[in-house]
Amino acid sequence: MNNNASSDNTFPLFLLLNKNINDNEIKSFLSNSNYAKKEIKEYIYLSSAIDGWSLCFRNNILEAIYLYNSVKPYSQYTKELPYKLNFSLVNTDIVQYFGDSKSKGGGNYPIWISYDHLGIEVHFLNMDWADNKNPITFFCLFDKDSKSNKEFNCIYLSLIFLL
Repeated sequence: MNNNASSDNTFPLFLLLNKNINDNEIKSFLSNSNYAKKEIKEYIYLSSAIDGWSLCFRNNILEAIYLYNSVKPYSQYTKELPYKLNFSLVNTDIVQYFGDSKSKGGGNYPIWISYDHLGIEVHFLNMDWADNKNPITFFCLFDKDSKSNKEFNCIYLSLIFLL
């Protein structure tokens, strides 16, 4: 693993995870954005298409942060990304940077790879791992230390919001 990828626990967005929707830090993050709200069962999604992000709350606690790379209806998230990542990277760059992972999928839907120990999942545009230039569509940030991490699934949560 690249030295830059070893830990990013102080990255500002990671610090929002597990906060209540009414927490002052969440309110501060939201204060400069126009965002939409969508509720489905125990989930609340706050989403800013123009700023390229969405927040997923479960029972009012922030479980996931999605940062998009110009995926309709989202504009590209233009602020700093964790682990010194950028949206010009492709699937082979990510695997070279972080190493391979047992937690990955795709084939019938666009491929993704998760680095549970780092709290990041990376989603790509195309469905084939053999496509060595497969661009990133979004990053999903989650709490790597959460007890519910084993049950956590960024792809499922993102599909709920897009319905």
